[in-house]
Amino acid sequence: MSLIGWIPAISTTALLSLILWLLRSVISTRLRASVQHEFDQKLETMRATLRSSEEAFKADLRGKEAQIAALRSGVMSALASRQAALDKRRIEAVDQLWSAITSLGPAKALSATMAIVKFDSTVKEAAHNQRLREMFSVMGGKAVS
Repeated sequence: MSLIGWIPAISTTALLSLILWLLRSVISTRLRASVQHEFDQKLETMRATLRSSEEAFKADLRGKEAQIAALRSGVMSALASRQAALDKRRIEAVDQLWSAITSLGPAKALSATMAIVKFDSTVKEAAHNQRLREMFSVMGGKAVS
């Protein structure tokens, strides 16, 4: 056989090889594009899910912060009102003590005098001595007025 007989076989084989190589490239490119497209879709779905869960978490966090702020302000106002009531009671107690001190001021001298007196012997003497009883009556009368 001559070389001219081989040309159609070689050209057909070359042409088939070229077509197979092009088909392989096209199929490979299509497969890559298809896999990339699926991956991109799944990635975008996961991103959307993550964004929605992040927004829900932020909303929950804002709600809890508002709740904490409300509790804190309630506690602080209760503490302030309790402190105000306590201060009011202290002032009233000081006023009562001061009024008691001023009203018992005249009895201070009588108290100092009576501290010196021996009670047992004075009682025995007052049972017999009218002038001693009158003296104590006069001293007690000044303290009461």
